[in-house]
Amino acid sequence: MMNVYLVRHGETEFNIAKRIQGWSDSPLTEKGKEKVAQTGQLFQAAHIQFDAVFCSTSFRAEHTTNIILDAVQQNHLNINKLDELREFHFGQFEGKDGNDLHRLLAKQNGFGDDVHAWLKAYRYGNQHLLAQSIQSLDASAENEQLFNQRLQRAWYKIIGQGLPESNILVVSHGMSIVAMLKAIDAQSTIYKSPPNASVTHLTFSPQQGLRLQSKVGEALLD
Repeated sequence: MMNVYLVRHGETEFNIAKRIQGWSDSPLTEKGKEKVAQTGQLFQAAHIQFDAVFCSTSFRAEHTTNIILDAVQQNHLNINKLDELREFHFGQFEGKDGNDLHRLLAKQNGFGDDVHAWLKAYRYGNQHLLAQSIQSLDASAENEQLFNQRLQRAWYKIIGQGLPESNILVVSHGMSIVAMLKAIDAQSTIYKSPPNASVTHLTFSPQQGLRLQSKVGEALLD
């Protein structure tokens, strides 16, 4: 059975400033680097060695990957950088204030000034209201269907290169991870990014496909 360890990148300057990242980028904070190193040390303590490594083409994901590989003393491994693992593209909202965006979306979706009610509605809803609302405001933002399709292509590449009894490290982004997990099990998580540097453990076999083995975003390295 293939083990896949899906990790969100470390905390970044944009995360701290609550700015929209998407396809834009910002460096990891010092705290972010430390937390990623701790995640790597958890892999090391659990005696998990990787047979293949994948990350998105965003620098924050690549930096996170290198810190983890350094912690497990596997810097020699080739990192497969995939465009398909990138974050959702926010169009004109890239780099903008996230709080301003949610105030705009609250009004657009009939919640007036009640941002809390909007956040609850989209996070616990059965549809990706955030992605749908952004795309309706800006046609240059990513289409949700195409977003999900490229993430599916990423899985084809990851699984295609893995061996039946291999350990695979995959470093990606908050919305991307949520979308990937929703595609496996719609009830597995809400529409809220897992914590930075957290791990979600999946398994894959031809008979059972991809299956969730840990709580989303928790470093449970069983």
